Amino acid sequence: GIMIKDYNALKSCFISGSLHIGFLGLGKTNLAVYSKLLGYPGFEFTLRDVRGEQPLPKGAVYRRALYGRAALCDIDEDVLFVAPSVKRDMPEIVRAMERGVLVTSDCEEFLNSTRARIFATTGSDGKSTTATLISSILTDAGINTPCIGNIGIPFAAAPVADNYSCELSSFNLEYTAPRVFCGVITNVTPNHLNFHGSYESYKNAKLKLLKNSERTVLCYDDATLKNVILNRGAYSVSSVFTPYRELLAKVKAEHYFTLENGWLCKDGEPIVWHESLRRREIYNVSNMLSAMGATVGLWEKESLRRTLTAFSGLDQRAKLVYTAGQRAFYDSSIDTSPTRASTTLFGLNIAAAIIIGGRGKGLSPAPLKPALLKYARFISVYGEARSELYEWIEGDCELAAIPHSYADDFYTACVCALNTGATVILSPAYTSYGEFGDYRERGERFLEIVREYFEGKGPKI
Repeated sequence: GIMIKDYNALKSCFISGSLHIGFLGLGKTNLAVYSKLLGYPGFEFTLRDVRGEQPLPKGAVYRRALYGRAALCDIDEDVLFVAPSVKRDMPEIVRAMERGVLVTSDCEEFLNSTRARIFATTGSDGKSTTATLISSILTDAGINTPCIGNIGIPFAAAPVADNYSCELSSFNLEYTAPRVFCGVITNVTPNHLNFHGSYESYKNAKLKLLKNSERTVLCYDDATLKNVILNRGAYSVSSVFTPYRELLAKVKAEHYFTLENGWLCKDGEPIVWHESLRRREIYNVSNMLSAMGATVGLWEKESLRRTLTAFSGLDQRAKLVYTAGQRAFYDSSIDTSPTRASTTLFGLNIAAAIIIGGRGKGLSPAPLKPALLKYARFISVYGEARSELYEWIEGDCELAAIPHSYADDFYTACVCALNTGATVILSPAYTSYGEFGDYRERGERFLEIVREYFEGKGPKI
């Protein structure tokens, strides 16, 4: 078989004088690898995507392009790069591996070949924020640490550096347990069950990050991680609810990061005053404590304070994007699970018209109910999940008593919410797929619709 040490080493791997490389799924990650390898002599490419024809990089050269049903036929390449969301137990891929095709991904090739120090973060919620905070803390402390991976910069497009903060999804971890300097897990709650098949499988994928991590950083507030900590210990343990002395008595760790008496603390010592933060929500503080634990020993107090007090949050995460009179409009398009949406709504603590819907991931909407009952003055439902949500809402007398509407498309759902005269929160609890390429595109469209509505460019349905 072929062993790929890094992308450049592909140049020296030849079978019958050339190497045939396939790409299954022509999204951002695979196209980054393809662009990196274009132009090397001795390579032939096959492009595959079950979604249909996709935009290709300028100057694309390939032996064949197979779309739709044909994309899984006759996989005879030497190496097949698969997109993160491609399940490798599909019969066509299993047969290809049995024939000797090396199936891999940009994530595996990067993490298995790099000599850089890797700070890897995963979790059901908060992993993008935590990975970004790790990058910012280290870079502000004079240690250049680009943030790459699931957050939006493909591994194949990573800038040259000696340190990286990598966001890893459960899709990435399903097929690899990378050797990293620091492995951070923010929390583990049910997600992506349509891919993993069961919560147990999903949880195990997340926990694989701990297998080869020199430092493990875990949050005691999460039920799953609490059990891991009590059984295995950790390098760093964080909590916004349990004080340092109590953690010290219960948990074996090198460091403890807590929120106590209005301070973010390291081993009981006050470091950052909570009131000095721009983002003070409990979930953001939890992410900050995880990032502090991952980078402990590499920052000075003043540098850390500057970084955390300047942090204003990431786009599409409970972000105030527009105001009109007394009304406010929040984009939290990243909320692609009911649990995540519930956390956002409780964190914002605002009565509002709430937009939910999109495409499901095999999750029950039940965790969203308490937040809707407390905060929803109107529920605007859209997308592929509307039939599922219709049954859920209409079958529950408490939810059905909240004014609500059902729309086929996102635009109509947004305008229905805007017409209520209330503050509006986009916290969908479902993925953006179907109508949008990703959650960012959905969030950007939300802001466009709000602007059109108030600046007189769009109809009021």
